[in-house]
Amino acid sequence: MAMQGVGPNGALVFCMELLEVNMSWLINKLKQFPKHYLIFDFPGQAELYSHHTMVRSILSALEKEGARLCTVYLVDSHYANDPGKSHSFLVLVKTDVYVISTVILGIPTHSMASKHLQQHLKHWLLTGIPWGVQ
Repeated sequence: MAMQGVGPNGALVFCMELLEVNMSWLINKLKQFPKHYLIFDFPGQAELYSHHTMVRSILSALEKEGARLCTVYLVDSHYANDPGKSHSFLVLVKTDVYVISTVILGIPTHSMASKHLQQHLKHWLLTGIPWGVQ
């Protein structure tokens, strides 16, 4: 970071741009693991997806090589203890998953939220009152 004169977010952008330019290197490394499941843990900085195209380019190159992609959106478990936090975060997650995965990256999504949880969200969106909150 110091050598490039950038902060943490700038360093992430720099690294993703470097990876995009060197896709042949990444693809050759990945070919060493045929028929394996590989997990790419992308950082949560939304600007990597919303303001830059390198993540989309990297994923497109992987798809062209025959990779089948899916997204998994993980959330810290402490949000589940508070109904207000969990409902707020559920709205944020559903928005992020739709916008980032489907619109920006072009990867199909499937909600793993239970029907019960989806009913809670629908109730909250229609009434403005989180389910279980008095």
